[in-house]
Amino acid sequence: MKSIAVLFLLMFCCAISRGQDIRLNAKSVSPSGINLESEDVNLSKWRLGKVYTIVLSKDISPSENGSEWDVKPYPNPFSKSLNLEFNTKTLMEVEIQIIDAEGRKVYDAENRKVLPGQTINLDLTNLAPSLYLLSIISKDQSTRKICKIQKQ
Repeated sequence: MKSIAVLFLLMFCCAISRGQDIRLNAKSVSPSGINLESEDVNLSKWRLGKVYTIVLSKDISPSENGSEWDVKPYPNPFSKSLNLEFNTKTLMEVEIQIIDAEGRKVYDAENRKVLPGQTINLDLTNLAPSLYLLSIISKDQSTRKICKIQKQ
């Protein structure tokens, strides 16, 4: 009886330790500037703060149109507010979303205009301490940057 209980407990611990994979169906994902062709991307394997580019339109890629942009979220992990430092060549319009572990939008700012070199401060004091996905969608370039952020 004891051995069955120990075996059951061991199987339960193994199942819990695997966790839940977060998968995204995307045609093109670019980690750190490298283009990959992929149908299925596992977001749960990404490191904290690493930014990925997802091309939302097949005909446009960040390297083809000459208007590459990047974003650096800091500090990460954060406690009250998060800064987004944009590296862009031109004025651009973005949508900023923060998504919780259950897939709900907990923050959404549409039609934010970003100047070259601008840093945007997001007041996130109302968020509970947890792991979130930060999604920044460029309206003019049809690309999305996604990274994991954590509130302490």
